[in-house]
Amino acid sequence: FLDNHDNPRMLSKVGYGAERDPAVRTAIAKLLATLQLTMRGTPFLFQGQELAAVNQAFTKLGDLRDVESLNRYQELVEAGTSPDAAWNEIMAGARDHARVPLRWGEDRCEAVPWLPGKDDVPGFTAAEQQADPDSVWHWYRRLIALRREHPALTRGSFRPIEPGRKDYLAYVRELDGEAWLVEANLSDKP
Repeated sequence: FLDNHDNPRMLSKVGYGAERDPAVRTAIAKLLATLQLTMRGTPFLFQGQELAAVNQAFTKLGDLRDVESLNRYQELVEAGTSPDAAWNEIMAGARDHARVPLRWGEDRCEAVPWLPGKDDVPGFTAAEQQADPDSVWHWYRRLIALRREHPALTRGSFRPIEPGRKDYLAYVRELDGEAWLVEANLSDKP
């Protein structure tokens, strides 16, 4: 798994701020999906991962519900950490990033959500992703279909290519004469 309800979004960890650009966000989300769905084992997808969900831009302590983050903030401040530094530290690991409501596309309920969802970047709701054939959502669907069709991607051997190379991850998945080369550019250059 890459994402779950107890961790910040992997896309934001990898993007390290660059995911604010929708094109970069999409590219990183597709890269992560490709790596996860071409590896051995059973992939677990967490809600929003297929929509390129990112960490939320929480702005104040009152936006959070995670008792772990709230307690840690208090501990840091009481130990002499500045409020800004304490905030930055808890935001790096806040579980609430992955606990905001799923972005469906239109407000379907008048109830107050458990957490405020603050991601309003166009193109990343479920409705928008499903309507766009080049979206992350469709990329996941194609990868899942590919995985079902080709056993080499689920049960095949794993052979790394140039394992020490910086900013490049490549491997071959092989089974019964079928081989897949998977390459990932981990840099910000073409």
